Amino acid sequence: MSRIKKRGLDYFPLDIDFLQNRLVRRIMKREGDDALATLVSAFSCIYGGEGYTDAFFYEDISANLYHQTAEDVKRILTLAAEYGIFDVTLFRECGVLTSAGIQRQYLFSTKRRKSSAIDNRFNLITDEQEDDDAGKQEEAAGLFPETSGSETEVSAALPEVSTTLPE
Repeated sequence: MSRIKKRGLDYFPLDIDFLQNRLVRRIMKREGDDALATLVSAFSCIYGGEGYTDAFFYEDISANLYHQTAEDVKRILTLAAEYGIFDVTLFRECGVLTSAGIQRQYLFSTKRRKSSAIDNRFNLITDEQEDDDAGKQEEAAGLFPETSGSETEVSAALPEVSTTLPE
């Protein structure tokens, strides 16, 4: 009897300074503290799937939140895309929520599986980036784009034990 193919991740890394990230703070300032639950729920859906998700999951997220409607979720995630947490071009053109950092983390976490790929239509990682990232396990992709200067960088490097996911 064959095994059921694993879809998505069982967990995803979230840095302890997630709440101090200026992008997250900016969204929470504008949309309220409930925006945090929306962001974490969106990351859960993305990592629980294939490293990206379409914009039609607003109802799914809002159904699991007490104070957010589908319109609230859409507004918050659109703002997150505009701020750069998600790839804004892919979001505007295809309604897909993902980022290069999310995809790198997803591929890193699923690299021991027989099939671990991002749909080519939504893939934001070039082959050169994949090769560069292969040797940098400690610098595996973050949830957010890299920031510069005085901005807080939020990366999501996995601890060594987290790389042993079932196939």
